[in-house]
Amino acid sequence: MICRSAEDCYAGALRPYAGSLHHLELIRQAQAATGLSDWGGDRWSEAGFRRRLATLCAALEHEAELSAVGRSRAHSRLLAMLVSRLLVCEFRNAQDVPAVTPAPLLGTGLPRTGTSFLHQLLAQDPDNFGAGTAEVLVPVPPSGSGDDETWRSRLAGRLLDFQGFLADDISAIHPHGADTVEEDILLQEGACGSLFQGFFHVPSFTDSLSADDLGDMYRWQAGLMQVIECRRSVDRWVLKAPMHMTNLSLARQTFPGAMLFCSHRDPGNAIPSLASLITTFHGLNHRRSTIDPKQLGPLLLAVQMQAVDAMSAWRDAHPHIPIVDIQFVDLIRDPIGEVERIYGTYGLVLSQKARQSMSAFLKTQPHGREHGGVRHRYDLADFGLTPAIVEQSCEAYVRRYHVALEAR
Repeated sequence: MICRSAEDCYAGALRPYAGSLHHLELIRQAQAATGLSDWGGDRWSEAGFRRRLATLCAALEHEAELSAVGRSRAHSRLLAMLVSRLLVCEFRNAQDVPAVTPAPLLGTGLPRTGTSFLHQLLAQDPDNFGAGTAEVLVPVPPSGSGDDETWRSRLAGRLLDFQGFLADDISAIHPHGADTVEEDILLQEGACGSLFQGFFHVPSFTDSLSADDLGDMYRWQAGLMQVIECRRSVDRWVLKAPMHMTNLSLARQTFPGAMLFCSHRDPGNAIPSLASLITTFHGLNHRRSTIDPKQLGPLLLAVQMQAVDAMSAWRDAHPHIPIVDIQFVDLIRDPIGEVERIYGTYGLVLSQKARQSMSAFLKTQPHGREHGGVRHRYDLADFGLTPAIVEQSCEAYVRRYHVALEAR
């Protein structure tokens, strides 16, 4: 490997870009930046990774209608991911990597139901560990970076800023930061995972993802967690992603002994909040709106209720595996009390130090606050939905999981 600093390896992801997003061109750029060329081989499903990358890049060129800024942001996200994948593969080749710590706390639930808030709260317990954005975006220091790791947070912050994630309208919906605890979908990004469909209008990429692709993503996540554990001591991981709802068998297979919990919220608020998040993300990158908001709401409602049905069917087939159900209204009213319920179910101890750390976090955490005078506002009608449509579609979900309805 050529000895280069992090600044050298990731420099191309921090410059405006007007060139091709063809996958072979991006691969060439990442190899030139790092001096590496091992993409993982069969061990890390290189063939599937290359196929997904090619499909994604074609969709970005032919479907996404990227603005000039959006092209630079797409290039930045992809090039940084490719550089990090090369560095991870190189690290795996040079190190004896232990098995990942078993029995994580693993959360799921519909998007916009407090899953991120609960994930970050759990990560305040010194006995738990959730990887921060910087450590996931840039998991392995290039050989020329030296021992001072402050570069990682600085670099991750610059990448987030360049890609538009620190804007006030984004922060008002889903705060980002170099030290924010990240969910599993980002840990899967290096497999060219499903993360990208949330940032860009790439329907052919979304439609192409199969069960085999999901297996690749989970395997990559476990492998990346092993790499992170080589650099720090981990007693217990705390993981989270809405996508686990439809992949509970795969999640449990990948993370043996996972202690499961699931967040619930009135879909009449969760669905329009999700629709607002997606349209705001897409607005960062596209020349014009590539999504009709009036069509997006019904589509998201149908997709999310399918996810609920998949989770319910899995739970019916595995009644011996506990899942702690968390109501959004209870989580907001008494967050530490809900943590106690999770811990009590699994025989874990909530220490006094953990309580103090969680209390301090609750005084400073940014969820639900204004950013630069911007507050997250959304309405069912903005996304082609009415209370009657939501209630009819979600009746079984609300009844089975005793979901508390909220003011809208």
